[in-house]
Amino acid sequence: MREEICSNRGDETCGLQGRVTWARGAGVGATNCPPVCDRRDSFTYWERPSRHRGSRSLARRLRVACTMNIKFRSILSLIVGSALITLFSGATAAAEGESLMDRIHPSGDIRLRYEKDASRGNGNDNRHRARARLRFGVGVDVTDEVMAGFRVRTGNSQDPKSPHQTFGNEFNSWEFSLDRAYVKYSPGWAEGAWVEGGKMANPFKTNPVYGELVWDADVNPEGGQVGYRWSQNGFAVGGATGIWVLDNNNGNNATILPIQGYAEVKEGDVKVTAAVALYKYSDMNSTGVGGLVGNARGNTIAGGVYASRFTILNSFVSVDYTGLSVPITVVAELINNLGANRDSESMGWAVGAKTKFPLCGRTHKLFYQYQKIEADAVYNATAQDDFQSRASNFTGHIAGIDWSLTKAVSFRTWALFERDRNFDGGTHSNQRIRGDFNFKF
Repeated sequence: MREEICSNRGDETCGLQGRVTWARGAGVGATNCPPVCDRRDSFTYWERPSRHRGSRSLARRLRVACTMNIKFRSILSLIVGSALITLFSGATAAAEGESLMDRIHPSGDIRLRYEKDASRGNGNDNRHRARARLRFGVGVDVTDEVMAGFRVRTGNSQDPKSPHQTFGNEFNSWEFSLDRAYVKYSPGWAEGAWVEGGKMANPFKTNPVYGELVWDADVNPEGGQVGYRWSQNGFAVGGATGIWVLDNNNGNNATILPIQGYAEVKEGDVKVTAAVALYKYSDMNSTGVGGLVGNARGNTIAGGVYASRFTILNSFVSVDYTGLSVPITVVAELINNLGANRDSESMGWAVGAKTKFPLCGRTHKLFYQYQKIEADAVYNATAQDDFQSRASNFTGHIAGIDWSLTKAVSFRTWALFERDRNFDGGTHSNQRIRGDFNFKF
């Protein structure tokens, strides 16, 4: 077969305005397009057969085949159209009195970062990097109850924790990837409840000072999840659960079953928040998912596989107090991997505080946190990567200031200091200094 463009737009027997795939037959022009195949898109088009034995029978069969193809297309279009009408039937209420732009919610941010890494005890040289990150997303109110959205970002598409692009790659173009694509349903008949599917954000409440010890904020799980929140008179309870697919290799799925419950109480100048979450990982050493071992970054590896399983209990309690001249928040976080091979490597904990202070007509934020994370307390493939060398098997400090320059522009100066154990049993320390200009739009 060969492809050509049917350009005879004036011939009443053709009317084709698209790409036509011509089948073997007698050479005839576009004016011989059979009326029964008068479609305005791509399809298989048979020329009029030459006059020889059986040509009429062949022509009839070809016309029947083309007619069946058109009927199939019509039925398929009807099914798809009906489904779309059903899905968007509630859009009239949402759109009544609103323009399309009223229902579209774009958002994005750009970050420009300077980063310096320094190490002691392992012979590494200092490293200086200039980096950037761009994220852009759109949410659409499909109906009063349904929202759909997506987000794209820069960075390595093979590393969900790395949205930053490092300067100095011979001016090559930067990578972009889709890191969110989701549909969220919030039923009007069950206020506070929601259901979501696709590639989406982790809905769990986290440590308000630094909440990425167990789950990196750049990692967006894939699968489905549901949640609920109820509040009244300064008291609120809620939770979320779901199933996330971490890896799929020849039918051997590595999955995560997450669940969290939380409560909030506010009385006068004091607000207390308590949350308990459980991340139940399937066997990371099962057939087909052994490649995940490459993301260990501090987890214990024995014989080329993880020494532990991961059933991570993560809880925190935070207290916000606004009765002073400046507000203050203190937090304590506890991590326990119930599936760890050794109890001596299963725990993690953190304590921290943050406050706000006025300066030059703007309000700025100051924060500090100390953490100790044992080797198998967290699953490092989804845990933070802000500390320089690893996500577990270390003790560390994190401190910084968020300088508010305008409503949409801020500058964060922060430092991360860690002391960890080498695989030979020794120790070494790392320091990472960062300066981030953040622009929101």
